[in-house]
Amino acid sequence: MEQKKRRFNWFDIAVVAVVLLGVSAWFFLNRAPAQVTDASFEEGLAIYYIEVANLTPAQVRQVRVGDSLRDAGRNIPIGEVVRIETGPYLVSVTDTETRTVRWEPVEGRLTMTLTIEAEIDVTETDILVEGQFSVKGGHIFSFSGPGYGFASAAILGLERGEWAE
Repeated sequence: MEQKKRRFNWFDIAVVAVVLLGVSAWFFLNRAPAQVTDASFEEGLAIYYIEVANLTPAQVRQVRVGDSLRDAGRNIPIGEVVRIETGPYLVSVTDTETRTVRWEPVEGRLTMTLTIEAEIDVTETDILVEGQFSVKGGHIFSFSGPGYGFASAAILGLERGEWAE
């Protein structure tokens, strides 16, 4: 007796693929929605850090602890300066002899890191200062203070702790 060999054709493969795709789609559409479990941020007081680079010493001296800052584009409050840190402004330089890249300070230029204290409101998608200014790491914006303004600042991070209660 000769055994008949079963061969699959393209139609059989297409039917199996459609059935698998349908079952996968059903499971995907009927899965439970993701639950937000991180309750570390609530409405209240928080601090965040911004960095302003490539400044002259005269520009750094204009900023003082206690200054109320505003978003320069929309003129909305973004918080109050509670700490100022400065350091050298660094640029990457390629050494052609050793074929390495290193950070070198630029003479006469500074980088300023400001610690900002503000009231925050938390929505499902954003952490907002005064209900309007979105605080997200890496966000680049311009801001102004009493008698000065800066064109480019980046948000480095946000903190909330027991000290803010």
